[in-house]
Amino acid sequence: MLMWACAPDREGGAEKQCRRIAVELKRQGIEVLIVTSLPFADAPAREVWEGGTIVRLGRRVPLINRVIRWVRKRLARTPSKALLFWLELPLQRIARRCFLSEFRAWLRTDEARRVSVFHAHDAVWLSGLAVEAADVVGGVALGKASSNYPLRPVGYDIPERRHWAALRQRAAYIAPTEHLKNELMKKRIPEERTFVIPNGVTLPDVSSWNSEGAVLYVGNLSQGADYKAFDVLFDAWRRVCAQRPDARLSVLGGGEDAYWRSLVREWGCAESVQFCGYQPDPARFYRDARCFVLPSRAEGMSNALLEAQAWGLPCVVSDIPANRAVVEDDANALIVPVGDAAALADALLRLAKDDSLCRRFGEAARQNAERRFDIRIAATQLAEVYRHLLMRRAQKGGVA
Repeated sequence: MLMWACAPDREGGAEKQCRRIAVELKRQGIEVLIVTSLPFADAPAREVWEGGTIVRLGRRVPLINRVIRWVRKRLARTPSKALLFWLELPLQRIARRCFLSEFRAWLRTDEARRVSVFHAHDAVWLSGLAVEAADVVGGVALGKASSNYPLRPVGYDIPERRHWAALRQRAAYIAPTEHLKNELMKKRIPEERTFVIPNGVTLPDVSSWNSEGAVLYVGNLSQGADYKAFDVLFDAWRRVCAQRPDARLSVLGGGEDAYWRSLVREWGCAESVQFCGYQPDPARFYRDARCFVLPSRAEGMSNALLEAQAWGLPCVVSDIPANRAVVEDDANALIVPVGDAAALADALLRLAKDDSLCRRFGEAARQNAERRFDIRIAATQLAEVYRHLLMRRAQKGGVA
């Protein structure tokens, strides 16, 4: 498995899925090797864990990351985000180049030559790297459409960007939803090389619903309102507070929250909003929540929404394909129009006023997670795709 970032670095959705699926594949008897960049100087270059072995490459990457963090800190208050972007870009390119140099050296090792499947957990440039690796050692290459815009242009922070853009067209791909499969096919990936496997979730031992709990939101603040619709979330929340002053909202996720804190203060609902920051283990927040909210304008397939379903939480979500692929309106969730703060507030108030509806939705949510999104099911389906690609390669030759 190929990832740019992995533990002990902070996990996003793709990293979380990689870790979960690696652990379950290992339990099913498949040897897993995660190849990633070295995030910190004190992180081990090799580590054996419950999901297999992690190989971290790029000895100079930690130093470059330190320089990037220093630049961000020094320019944190600059009004020009473009300046920060262009200062970081050459540093990011150097970090990627260091990783690529060591990765290509690693491909010449016996360990690499034992790999039969190179599975990249993105569809930007690592899927192209998977194809290059498969060409070298004679394996198959697989990418994953983890974002709402698969095969988007390779950024200038990636060296050899045209090379990866060309190579990734030869990979097979996992899509979490039919919508993303169709998006891949629009980018000229043949249907026989696209496989729909929903993201998986590790089911907690028991589901949870707390009638006195807070409304829970989980999402990375750094991804911005264009994707995550924080503007809609907090606009809706001030409307909720106007009718239910005792309501509480817990916001989990890394990223800069100063603007949103000032906004809820301006709107007079700051005391009801708790910004909890990045939480490596959010289990207690799910366990203590009354319901879950996700107003995103764009998603691949939200891990947070799957986790909320697994914990048996009633959900209020925006009407986008990724959310509809997970929940059913008026069965285990309420679905509202994208960008409609008034409708979002009305749905949250409906759940706030009706305990029996929350219980019914929560029970249905847990059943939905058990039936469709159990990580064990996802891992079994993924293993079948691996076998299918290897069999097809044996019959026809080639990468995928």
